[in-house]
Amino acid sequence: MIESMRAYGYTLPGTLVTLAACLCLATHQDVSAQEDRAIVIGETATLQSTVLGEERTLYVHLPDGYEQSEEEYPVVYVLDGNLLFHFTAIILDYLHRFGRAPGVIVVGVLNTDRGRDLTPTEIATESSGGADGFLQFIHDELFPFVEDRYRTQPYRVLVGHSLAGMFAIYALLERPELFDAYIATSPSLWWDDRVVVRTAEDVLDRQSPLRKFLFINFGGGDSEYIKASTWRFAELLQSQAPRDMDWRVDFLKAEDHVTVPMTSFFDGLEALYADWRLPQETLAGGMEAIDRHYRSLSDRFGYEIPVPESAYNSFGYYLLGQERFENAIEVFRLNVRLHPDSWNVYDSLGEAYFRSGNDELAKTNYERSLELNPLNQNAVGMLKRIERRQ
Repeated sequence: MIESMRAYGYTLPGTLVTLAACLCLATHQDVSAQEDRAIVIGETATLQSTVLGEERTLYVHLPDGYEQSEEEYPVVYVLDGNLLFHFTAIILDYLHRFGRAPGVIVVGVLNTDRGRDLTPTEIATESSGGADGFLQFIHDELFPFVEDRYRTQPYRVLVGHSLAGMFAIYALLERPELFDAYIATSPSLWWDDRVVVRTAEDVLDRQSPLRKFLFINFGGGDSEYIKASTWRFAELLQSQAPRDMDWRVDFLKAEDHVTVPMTSFFDGLEALYADWRLPQETLAGGMEAIDRHYRSLSDRFGYEIPVPESAYNSFGYYLLGQERFENAIEVFRLNVRLHPDSWNVYDSLGEAYFRSGNDELAKTNYERSLELNPLNQNAVGMLKRIERRQ
């Protein structure tokens, strides 16, 4: 259980510069090789809602390699999708690229009447009180729409900020079966005399099972209403959170209502997948330890998570680093058998053969990698090195 209630601050520009620099370093080769191609983050879909009596627009981002595989993916649903979809998708792609998270489908839900949809009670002076209807829309129409069109795992994450952060917490309390994890930033828990906090006082029970993940962040620059109500909710979690609920509340002293999501979404998603990364000591334990790692993840997330291509690749390079060439080749060949349409597995096997001195098989695998990905500049360079060495 994560029960961290700590105060600290980030310098936002530094955070963003660091992330941007890492993204540039990670993608420089791909971008330079594909400079004439459009950079596409997602696609637009429309859903005619009977529940809400209107058309709803969605943004959908599919993980890298989706079209080349038959894999099924968890889904992250992002409220206020018109504002928050794009950088949430980029964060998840970044974490996935470096083995810190799985590939994920990201669905941004755009607003029509934000106040109506995201608030649980009606206030006479505002459009409000439609949260239960919006939850019904999510269950009856949004989930079937997404799950009929895309390959999904039975694991759903809800992400929201401000009113949408309050809605995420309300969804956890009222319809906990809908989502498995919740990220709520600067939640507007002050709404209607803290009605959601008062609901939590009645609903949360330390003795009742509730195997969910909840991550809440708010900032020093948030309103006093948000800060006071969120601290009260944090105290409530401290005393009443169900025994198997994984939760965390963080206070970001240097951030305000606008900047909190920029750090909180990264922090929340990283915390959700904190155990995803394959540690070096697990690689040292061999395939048995690697299998055990993914069995543990499967148990935690509630669906089968097979050993991915990236894990076999990491293990192969671990063996290469120890100059155990035959063992490394065996692992890379297994990866080729399991992922015959991946250009990267042939590139890795080619490197293992090259380093073991088998230029002919190295050349064969680099050529196959280039057939699958003509933009693989590493394979081009390695084929030139083989030619010179021969």
